[in-house]
Parts: sequence; C-alpha cells; structure tokens
Amino acid sequence: MSELLSAVTRTVIADRHMFGIAVEASFDPSRVPPPVPPPIPFRFSWFGASEYEILIGVEQELVDPQVRFELWDGDPPVLQEEPDVQGQFVLHISEGKLAFDQITAGGEPDVFNVPPGQYYLRLSGYGRTETARQAAELWRRYSEDDEFEDDQDPAYLAALRQLEGREHYLAQLWPALRS
Repeated sequence: MSELLSAVTRTVIADRHMFGIAVEASFDPSRVPPPVPPPIPFRFSWFGASEYEILIGVEQELVDPQVRFELWDGDPPVLQEEPDVQGQFVLHISEGKLAFDQITAGGEPDVFNVPPGQYYLRLSGYGRTETARQAAELWRRYSEDDEFEDDQDPAYLAALRQLEGREHYLAQLWPALRS
C-alpha cells in the first residue's frame, strides 16, 4: 500500500477560463535551452498537457478554484468520490518545484515541492458544472436587482467568495520510474 508523503491545498486564479500547473523552472527565460513550448491546446477537452505544464480549462472564472497536491511514494489509492473529469499525465520536474500559471495574473512560484524526477500526475476535477451554475445564478439574481451597480458590488463579491473552493482539483503525484 502506498504512503502519502506530503500534501498542500492552494487557491489559484483562473483567467480566460484556465489556469496551469507547471514546473517552475519552465518559467525562467534565462535558462538555456529556452523555456519549453506551451501545452497542446485543449480545443476539445478540459486540459492541455506537455511534459512540463498542464493547462486546465475551467467552466467559470469568477470563483477561484482550489487544488490539493499530494505526493505519494507509489500508486495512490482508488478515489472514493467519482470526479467530474480526470486525466493522467507524466511530468518531468527538473528542479523539484511546481508553480501555478495564472495566465494574465502571472505565475505563482513555489506552490508544491517534490524531489526532482519523472512523475505520474493524476488530476481529478470536482464541482465544475455545479460551481458554474451557482455563479451564473448569482449573477442573474444580483443583476436583476435595481440597486445592483456592477460586478464589483460588495454584496455580489461576498456571495461569490462563498463559492470559492467548490470547484476543486486533486493533483496526485507519484514516481514514474522506480529504483
């Protein structure tokens, strides 16, 4: 049975209906060779992946999703809850650090640390459609109110904050190469 070695939960900013989980070193423009090309576009799916970054398409971008990272010493156990979406990838983590790619909000370094190496990453998404439905319902409800001024209305923003974390992802990593 595999053992959970470390875990952390972080909130990420989704922009243009996406965010990324990337090897931190791939953001460094001074590296030779230059940074790796971006992931394959996800035109017909919920993700795009390369060996160094995964872009995740979200169904809404008003509520910040959460990502729980888990590092396992072997295959993680079968999930108890059925995810809305799931994919498995191989990541080459050259210097042991993962970062968030928050598109125009920029990168957030040092999100999760693991020993350098090749890893399987199983990414499972939960609450995607329901969170999008609830965010749309909030917009409808507040925009029909005569006193609602704009999308920066404090009551509307407070209601959106109540939805934070309902769209969430589980990123489970374990070594791809066994010694």
